[in-house]
Amino acid sequence: MALNSTDRQLIPALHCLLRYLEGTGASGRLRAHILDHHSEAITNIIALPAHKIEEREQLTTKLENVVTRSV
Repeated sequence: MALNSTDRQLIPALHCLLRYLEGTGASGRLRAHILDHHSEAITNIIALPAHKIEEREQLTTKLENVVTRSV
């Protein structure tokens, strides 16, 4: 199955969420506002038109930064 442009930006965002959950869940450092941020970003990635690749990538980069600081 070929990935479309939404998948190519969505998959890294979902990996960020998984990394956050794995890195903080067991330690008790899980924060609801960070989960909300992930949910909003993933929703925005899905909602952006296909030609807005740069905006999608910026959202994913912001998620990666949040996870790196949080884990």
